[in-house]
Amino acid sequence: MSRILIVGCGHLGSAIGIRLAAQGHGVWGMRRDPSKLPMNLNPVEGDVTIPNTLRRIPDVDLVLYLVRPDRDDEATLSGTLTRGPRYLVEAFRAKGLRPKRFFVGSSVSVFGDRGGEWVDEDSEPKPRDAMAVALHAGERLLREAEAPVTVLRYGEVYGPDRPGLRDALRRGAGVFPNPTAHANLIHIRDAVEATLHLLTRKRLEPLYLMVDRKPAPRLEVLAWLAEHHGAQLPAVDGAVAAPYDVRAMSERLVESGFRFQYPTYREGYRRLR
Repeated sequence: MSRILIVGCGHLGSAIGIRLAAQGHGVWGMRRDPSKLPMNLNPVEGDVTIPNTLRRIPDVDLVLYLVRPDRDDEATLSGTLTRGPRYLVEAFRAKGLRPKRFFVGSSVSVFGDRGGEWVDEDSEPKPRDAMAVALHAGERLLREAEAPVTVLRYGEVYGPDRPGLRDALRRGAGVFPNPTAHANLIHIRDAVEATLHLLTRKRLEPLYLMVDRKPAPRLEVLAWLAEHHGAQLPAVDGAVAAPYDVRAMSERLVESGFRFQYPTYREGYRRLR
């Protein structure tokens, strides 16, 4: 069994931590307010944007970094997504600790707008919005730090208690941008299980795309959701650019032995009510 630190225990990080603890691993969770951690995670108080708060980091085998900013201003994005992972590596080194591997959560949005072309782990990132730029810069800084790193570029995570296309549709939320842009999705249960699968593997690649097996145009997904959940198809505006448009492939994840419970949005959303 391994000792694992999860930095950034939001919905995904907490779900992963609970599963790891149930399997018998020693799990620590870091948050600015550790009182919000699940009870079966060992609490660690820390703020990745303030290096001197990271002195309480435990001696662990693996680190999973899933911090997401609570604001979208440049300083917050840079602090949490770009400098934060590097500060964490430096904090471990300052204490003479050497985790076997750092896993860092990123996003397929770093590929930018490529007109819906297929991308895989060998495709060049071309981030265009501020969050994607900060995420990609964080990936690059970690590699330059020469730490053992595996980057996990997640698609849009959806599922119970996760606001997403279905919930926006039910609320009648505004106008959706560029309906031909593709949605790269992954159900929360698959996101959790795929991450667990990689955390427990001995042989790893430096990068995985964490998406389901069928990227689809957003309009297709919206139309299917409207039909199956009794909602009205919202207005769409092709003149408004989506933050990114690619079709991400998860072949590397599947070749590692992972099997999806919800291989497409249809299986995943059909279970949601």
